Amino acid sequence: DTLRVLFILRARRPLAWIFGFFQSLIWVLAITSVLANLENIWNLLAYAGGFATGSVVGMLIEERLAIGHGHMRIMSSKRGDAIADSIRGAGYAA
Repeated sequence: DTLRVLFILRARRPLAWIFGFFQSLIWVLAITSVLANLENIWNLLAYAGGFATGSVVGMLIEERLAIGHGHMRIMSSKRGDAIADSIRGAGYAA
């Protein structure tokens, strides 16, 4: 979901569509399996673990692809230098 949302924010419609399609397909298949056998705790744990792992893997992929990097313009008539120094000190500006 991380990558799909980033593609939506970047207006990359084809990629957002592809990720959304496969995300929903996988979800339907997984949840059908889990709901068909609620007595099996391993199915529940596998689904929860897969969901959590997918979130982290999505974040790692996004870091590698740098899709989520954006541009922000901050304007201040009084504290511009202090704001710039603070942002640079935190490692967020060049």
